[in-house]
Amino acid sequence: MEMKSLFFLHSREDKTKVFDGKEKKKKGRAEDMRKRKYIVKGKISFRFSRGDEKCGSFVVFLGVVRADKTPVGKVKYIEYSAYEEMAEKEIEKIIKEAKEKFRVEEIDVKHRVGKVRVGEPSFLVVVSSEHRKEGFAAAKYITDEVKKRVPIWKKEVTDKGKIWK
Repeated sequence: MEMKSLFFLHSREDKTKVFDGKEKKKKGRAEDMRKRKYIVKGKISFRFSRGDEKCGSFVVFLGVVRADKTPVGKVKYIEYSAYEEMAEKEIEKIIKEAKEKFRVEEIDVKHRVGKVRVGEPSFLVVVSSEHRKEGFAAAKYITDEVKKRVPIWKKEVTDKGKIWK
């Protein structure tokens, strides 16, 4: 089975970039990334195999912070926080459920915590499956369930104040 590496990297100065693994990875929070599987601080990165040869679908959902207008102004950035131990366990359950329900090959989920600026990615779901229908259905299920069940909170910081959601 061939491994394909994709890294979603971003910074305040750069736009989001997708690298094919041939370029050197930036040094930095690699140690932090190894401690948690799904909840990450800083850059979202992942290593994902294409599944076996029968997989014809590779679905990626990337959630990005929007500059929403709220009752307390326009969003500048979001500060995400989580009960990390419980979040890790719940995401693991959701992945297991999705694999059983949709018969997909491989799934990865990443959700950032900490300060995430407008335009930066905060949430990633990747699904490998035999057909696109199952891949898209699994990605939607995972996205919806993470939002409903995982203890992750966000504080939207605006030009006029803050609001917890």
